[in-house]
Amino acid sequence: EELVSMHHQFYDMHCCSFRLGEIYGYSMGNLRFSNIMIRLALAGKPFEVPHGADHPENCTYATDVGTAAVNAFKNKPVHSVYNLTGTGANVDNYLTLQQQAEVIAKVIPEANLRIGPGMVPGGSYAVSYVRARISAEYAERDIGYTITPYEQGIRETVGWMKKNWDMVPRRYFEALPPEWIAK
Repeated sequence: EELVSMHHQFYDMHCCSFRLGEIYGYSMGNLRFSNIMIRLALAGKPFEVPHGADHPENCTYATDVGTAAVNAFKNKPVHSVYNLTGTGANVDNYLTLQQQAEVIAKVIPEANLRIGPGMVPGGSYAVSYVRARISAEYAERDIGYTITPYEQGIRETVGWMKKNWDMVPRRYFEALPPEWIAK
């Protein structure tokens, strides 16, 4: 990010970095809560953890990142760094894990998703802090970025996974640390 900012500022290069939230979406190979919950629900397996329901995350749909990259090439970025997550003009994707689970259960009614109260112990993915609500206002204004509402992104992800189940990575079924699994 610092190198991109330097080239943007000192050499007038039209380049920028993106700050992303928790990435979710079809064909994603990352171990994020939304992706794990979707895959387990579609496989008919429960997602049960004893804590974390109150843990908030800035959710970023993977497809939105690709669109933003194309837009950044088409437009000349004014800033060297853009947030591609959280809140936009008409969308708020700053959601707790419980809110994410509720949306996923709405899209996949047979989902068995249970999350105990409180925060994720030690933070999520070795990040021990909670990120604040982030605004994508500059990305919307400067490069035409739009945030897909979380439920729409989940619906698209679930539809894609159902059609392409053989391409869904299987490691997600054993992704959570054993101490997290409710007994």
